[in-house]
Amino acid sequence: MSIVETVKGAAQAAMMSAVAKLVPLAPDRWIPGGVPDPLILNKHGLIGTPVSRLDGPLKVRGAARFAAEVPLENMVYAALVYGTIPSGRIATLDTKAAEAAPGVVLVMTHRNAPRLNKPAMFGSSPTAAAASDLPIMQDERIHWNGQPIAIVLAETQEHADHAASLVLATYAAEPSTTSFAAAKAAGARPHPSWASR
Repeated sequence: MSIVETVKGAAQAAMMSAVAKLVPLAPDRWIPGGVPDPLILNKHGLIGTPVSRLDGPLKVRGAARFAAEVPLENMVYAALVYGTIPSGRIATLDTKAAEAAPGVVLVMTHRNAPRLNKPAMFGSSPTAAAASDLPIMQDERIHWNGQPIAIVLAETQEHADHAASLVLATYAAEPSTTSFAAAKAAGARPHPSWASR
């Protein structure tokens, strides 16, 4: 299995985990047919009740082992590079120095990232994994400030973090909405027929 497939699989697993936690919180009107799962209302009586954690004493003593401390064969570490404009496109993206940095396995950008299917919206299918269909690292477009534009995979976290700092980007900025009042003024308006619901 390639590193790209491993990273993609880990990302999909994380998204599915998040979806599993968010689905019970969705309003009934979002559920197909408007009928909630009867198990959602089945309370277990543990909310607000102190529950001992099996690893609690180990954590308090500083003896607990965390996921980052478990060595795995051929494991790589990731560092993201984020866009610094709220709207526009990447004009230039120089990854040569990052690719040549010690310990770097791969620098992934929109140029070499696997092509992804458009994600399904929450509640629209069992595989839904997004609240938005905006693509990430699929093209040079910047849709929001802090959008990931590259990911560096390296043999250690320190190597990945250092190499990520070597990625250089320039942008062609476009007008963006940066105030709540402007966003509200340009927001969607409810259809008049919805007022009677």
